[in-house]
Amino acid sequence: MAGILVQIGNNIRTIRMGQGLSLEELSGRCGIDAAPLSKLERGESNATVQTLDRVAKGLGVSLVELVDIREYRTGRLDENAWLDLQRQMGKLSSQQQGDILAFIRMVAKWE
Repeated sequence: MAGILVQIGNNIRTIRMGQGLSLEELSGRCGIDAAPLSKLERGESNATVQTLDRVAKGLGVSLVELVDIREYRTGRLDENAWLDLQRQMGKLSSQQQGDILAFIRMVAKWE
């Protein structure tokens, strides 16, 4: 169970830092003191679903995204990188997305 808690904590930290939020700013957004949030990020706290939902809302993400543990289960995916890639691609035009995809396919052929 500790591994899952660490993965969820890593998800929270990655999303928070990706948004440029401090722990205190997230605390204000979700109404949870910074100390328990810090423990949650370190995987040292077994949060309730209600607490995780408040954190997800404070981060502006779904609860599913927050607790996504596919990387923990498979050990093959870097889910945080995948989520970041999806967010970044969403900011681009269709043409730019196509160009990036073509580049990725080209690089994949090199290996």
